[in-house]
Amino acid sequence: MNTGYAGESIGETAANWLVVLKGSDLSPAMFNRWERWMAEPAHRQAFAEVQELWELMGELQPVHPSDAEVAADTYDSSTSVWAFEEKQKVVQLRQRRDRRVKVAWMSLAAVVSTVAIGLGISKIALSPPDHRTAGVTLYATEPAQHENVVLIDGSQIQMGARTAVTTNVTRENRLVVLDRGEALFQVAHDPKRPFRVLAGAGVITAVGTAFNVRRLDGTVVVTVTEGTVEVAPARTVNARSGAEFPHGQRVTRGESISYDAEGKLSDVRTVDPKMATAWRDGQLEYRSEPLNRVVQDVNRYSRTAVMIEDSAAGEILYSGTVFERDINDWLAALGKVFPELEVVHRDHDVLIRTRRAKNTTF
Repeated sequence: MNTGYAGESIGETAANWLVVLKGSDLSPAMFNRWERWMAEPAHRQAFAEVQELWELMGELQPVHPSDAEVAADTYDSSTSVWAFEEKQKVVQLRQRRDRRVKVAWMSLAAVVSTVAIGLGISKIALSPPDHRTAGVTLYATEPAQHENVVLIDGSQIQMGARTAVTTNVTRENRLVVLDRGEALFQVAHDPKRPFRVLAGAGVITAVGTAFNVRRLDGTVVVTVTEGTVEVAPARTVNARSGAEFPHGQRVTRGESISYDAEGKLSDVRTVDPKMATAWRDGQLEYRSEPLNRVVQDVNRYSRTAVMIEDSAAGEILYSGTVFERDINDWLAALGKVFPELEVVHRDHDVLIRTRRAKNTTF
C-alpha cells in the first residue's frame, strides 16, 4: 500500500501511515516499512517533537506488561512445556497488540502536532478513547472513494476522495480536524456542544447546520448549505476544555467564504450550494476557478497524477464540469478549449503546460 501522494507533506504522509497502523490487517512487512520511513532524520525529529508534546500533556502512557506476562518470560518447570508455550503465544499476541496501539497513538500525535505547528497553535489536547467517550478516530478515503461517517452524536461527515479527518467527540466538545481533501458536515443540533472543524489556519464553528469544507494547499473554502456558521482564524484549541477563538465572520445558507494559510478571511460571497456539493454525485463544478486549483481536485479522483508545469497555465480561469469517471476525456478536451495549453501524457503522469513552455526539458 502506498502511504503518500506526490507533493504530500511529512504530516500528510504520517496521517496515511496512521490509517495503516490502525488497520486490523497490519502485516510485519508493512510495520517494517513504517520503521524504514522513521529512519529519515526529519521523520525521527517530527516524532521526537510529537512524543515530547504528548508526554507534556500526559496523554501517551507507556505500555507495561502485567505481572503474569513478566512471569511467563521464563520457563520455570512449574507447568508443562505445552502449557508454557500456549501461554507464551497469548503473551506475544498481547504484546503485538499493545505495540500497535502505542504506535497508532504516536502516529496520531504526529498528525496533531503537525497541524498544531502549521497553525501556530500552542496545544491540541486529544484524549485516547475509553468507555466514557467516543475518543479520537481517524477516517481517510482512497483516490476516487467517497465515505459517509456517522459520529456518536448523530452528526454526519460525507467525505470526498483522498480526504482525511480526525474526530474527537466527548460529552463536552465536538472537534474535527480536516487534514486534507473535502467533506460535507451535517451537524446534529446541540447548543451546549458547539461543533468545530479545524481546517488549515481557520476554524468553523456550528451548533446545528450543514456546510462544505474544501481544503486545497493553504486555501480553505467554506460553503454553507443550511443554517449559519462562524468562520475565524484559529488561535488556541483544546479539545477537552474548550477553545478560545477571535470573533469570526458569520456565513449563512447560500454563502461562501475562504481563507489563506495565514487565516486571512475573504469577503463573503453568494453561491449556489448545489455546485459546492455536486462532488457527491461525481461532478466537480467550477466557475472562474484557477486551473491549478481545479487540478488539485482532479488529482484526488485520478489514478494518474496530473501536473501543471508553469504558473501561466495554472492561472488560467476554468468554468465547467469535470466528471470524476471521465477525467481522461476532460484532459483530452482541455487543449481544445484552451488552445494555448498543451496536455502531454508521460509514463507516470500527465503534464499541462502553456505552448510557449513546451521546449522545457524534464
